[in-house]
Amino acid sequence: MILSALTLNIILMWIKALFCGNLFLFFSASYKYLNFKVFLFRQSVVQDDFMVRTLQYHSGKFETMRYLIFVLLFVGGTAVAQEIPVIKIKDLESVMASKDHDIHVINFWATWCGPCVSELPYFEALTAEGRPGVEVTLINLDFVDQVDRVKKFVKRRSIKSTVLLLDEIDYNSWIDRVEKSWSGTIPATLIINTKTGKRKFIGKELDEGDLQRLVEEMQKS
Repeated sequence: MILSALTLNIILMWIKALFCGNLFLFFSASYKYLNFKVFLFRQSVVQDDFMVRTLQYHSGKFETMRYLIFVLLFVGGTAVAQEIPVIKIKDLESVMASKDHDIHVINFWATWCGPCVSELPYFEALTAEGRPGVEVTLINLDFVDQVDRVKKFVKRRSIKSTVLLLDEIDYNSWIDRVEKSWSGTIPATLIINTKTGKRKFIGKELDEGDLQRLVEEMQKS
């Protein structure tokens, strides 16, 4: 009963902190709470005297559990999956026509495509570099009913580049609108210099270093 009451109180604290926008402060407070040594956190986090007395009394029993509880709360409360907008070919054409950035790198991939997954780190590295004027967009070609799977994949791999799911299963009806020389195989990458209109299409897997070299070439074109 005591353990159940403790668990319930912790859950209630987590919910309150989440919806009040003080989740980080709550985790810091929770860690101190689970140390059973320091109680220097906000009064609003402490639900009642019962919990304090319970934690103090059972500190020995719960000492081995404190890190596990904290990690579970932290991971469960802060891991947020990237939203994956579902688009159609007209939306993709708008993305390709955008002039919001000087260089736009657009990669076509799928979670079931081994070579696609192998080269994803190159695009993520480019995004992480934060090159001025360079944008990376990953166009996912999984079926739309697999969007949850794509979200889990993106979350698991901590992908930071923008991901869009293209809901167009008839490839032959739209690949020419991306690139006339494209056979439809993936991975495929389109690099656009939005200032000059120059385009570079690569219809195969990239090797390490290729992407950075191609982007630098396009910046000079």
